[in-house]
Amino acid sequence: MGNVINYILAFFSNQTGNVAQREVAVSKEPGLNNVRTRMQACMILSGVGDAIGYNDGKWEFCPSGRRIQEELQSFGGLTKLKPNKQCMIVSDDTVMHMATADALLASYNDVDKQYCELAREYRKCMGDMRGRSPGLTCMAMTKQLYPDSGRYVTPFNPRGGGCGAAMRAVPIGLLYHRPDERNNLVRVGIESGRMTHNHPTGFLGSMTVALFVSYAIQGKDVREWGEGLLRTLPIAKQYCEEQKRDWELIKENWSYFEESWKKYVNEIISADFGDISADEFDKFVRSVSFMGTGGASGHDAPMIAYDAILRCYHGPEDSRWERLCRYGMFHGGDSDSTGIIAGACYGAMYGLEGVPLNNHTQLEYRDRLERLGGRLYDKSESIKMTVSLECDETADPVKTKPHQDIPLNNDEVITKEVSADVIGKEHETTVDGATENFGTSNTSDSYYQ
Repeated sequence: MGNVINYILAFFSNQTGNVAQREVAVSKEPGLNNVRTRMQACMILSGVGDAIGYNDGKWEFCPSGRRIQEELQSFGGLTKLKPNKQCMIVSDDTVMHMATADALLASYNDVDKQYCELAREYRKCMGDMRGRSPGLTCMAMTKQLYPDSGRYVTPFNPRGGGCGAAMRAVPIGLLYHRPDERNNLVRVGIESGRMTHNHPTGFLGSMTVALFVSYAIQGKDVREWGEGLLRTLPIAKQYCEEQKRDWELIKENWSYFEESWKKYVNEIISADFGDISADEFDKFVRSVSFMGTGGASGHDAPMIAYDAILRCYHGPEDSRWERLCRYGMFHGGDSDSTGIIAGACYGAMYGLEGVPLNNHTQLEYRDRLERLGGRLYDKSESIKMTVSLECDETADPVKTKPHQDIPLNNDEVITKEVSADVIGKEHETTVDGATENFGTSNTSDSYYQ
């Protein structure tokens, strides 16, 4: 009896004596070779990165990373942050990227049906935007999508280079994560992005995020991702040319995205990625931006997230998550959009390893995000099985071919154009009244999402 009492006393002593320890408890992942686990973590931490970077609108577009980090310390630090459905909700970024996942998991047997599913989910998710600060371009362009009538095409938009396509592309990289699915990743990355951001700076951002997520799942050396993107861009350009739609305008506006990334990749070759101050990182964020607001465009949202991932990778293992958040979410720019990308890539690489339990256990939509990650894994495996069957030596050699979920080149896909007058006045001017087309100015801007 005495032993039982001692056991009970010891139990309650541990429960009450280690409150501080529980608050900083971190997840321990059993084996990062489990692709399904990492896909689920990818979806969960994408939501965490978004919710923390957004902070109910207080930190998104805050001009000073130092101010954010000082406020964070006043809360007690990163381990004290508890995103949930009452406080630190997810922003429009997570809602739209769940829409992408739902669409990819629907049943379809050709590209037209797949694109209609994407358009349907993007339009539908606009009903869940209260308090989430949806971007003007996404709101306006989703109104022009009529999937039940087969209309998922919007006209070329010279001001459509924002990050709204990039922020929702994570599931594409999960579904098409294998190297032999690269063509589908390029195709869906581009076409899903064009539905709201029909400008190369916008839709190439979508493709880039999908590509980086696929690299993370593959286990590709993170230092090689930038060069991998540069090798993929000619494939994307060829795809756009073969599709013909808006090709001359796309070709004319292509160079901004490509040259921005060439410059960045060349500069990071000699970078040491050591710790730098919040002010120094904000200077970098502004330097790669289109008009002064880092992370608000299709080229720099994945670029800033990638830079944070590199700094996370080069740092001590026990501080990887903290470093990722410091540079990917606590900076003076579009911190929820860079946060969703950085968080997703961390989850795809490391699972939930090292992430404080407070940061993710009560996250809004956590269960749904976890389920979507598991279902994307299941569907990716069914595609893999199809590849295996098609490559079977006993199969009819005439019918055996490299697998594509849906053919890459399909000139009949996009035939239903939407009139150019759907681009309203809100896309002709910025919040400060500037009228420059995307990619032609380096002055201040803040909203192209």
